[in-house]
Amino acid sequence: MLSNMSVAQREKLLARFMAKVARSENGCWLWTGSVNNGGYGMFSVNRFPVVAHRVALLFFRGVPLGGDRKAFQADHLCRVPACVNPDHLEMVTALENNLRRVVRQRSHCAQGHEFTEANTYIYRGGRQCRECHRIRQAVRNSLKPRSSRFKQTCKNGHAFTPENTKHRVKKPGQKFRECLTCRRINAANFKARKQTVSHA
Repeated sequence: MLSNMSVAQREKLLARFMAKVARSENGCWLWTGSVNNGGYGMFSVNRFPVVAHRVALLFFRGVPLGGDRKAFQADHLCRVPACVNPDHLEMVTALENNLRRVVRQRSHCAQGHEFTEANTYIYRGGRQCRECHRIRQAVRNSLKPRSSRFKQTCKNGHAFTPENTKHRVKKPGQKFRECLTCRRINAANFKARKQTVSHA
């Protein structure tokens, strides 16, 4: 693919590629562009999407893109899917790559976190990584507007002060705040309706 490009085109493509790389302290080149469902970086070459680590191998190792994926695959030695450091990649057979994945899955999650007793919980009969769950939760919380996470008033506009708030349990593990002003208003309305019905 690079052989069909001029020197200027190669340099421009490499510059665009490296602009999406952030070097970490542990040596990983973390991809900051788009990623696929497996966490692997994606990069556009001649308008075709290509996994970013294969582009890194093309630039720095001369490993051609494409080829028979059943024959050879790139294995991330660092266990970080978003890493594109060619020194952290090894071309191995598909069989070897699958065998390594099976061995890793026995002791580590898909993102490389070790399944220790403190870092493991069981969900629907399978092992789950607490560190991955913590990271996902932090990302979800960062995307939520602050006002939706820390509401200062009830739906009717009454402030959630300590005197006006009662903490209740809806079901095990789920707590919610109840507005005491709304509770008093609802109770008064219910009493008024009941009296109206009794006098009718």
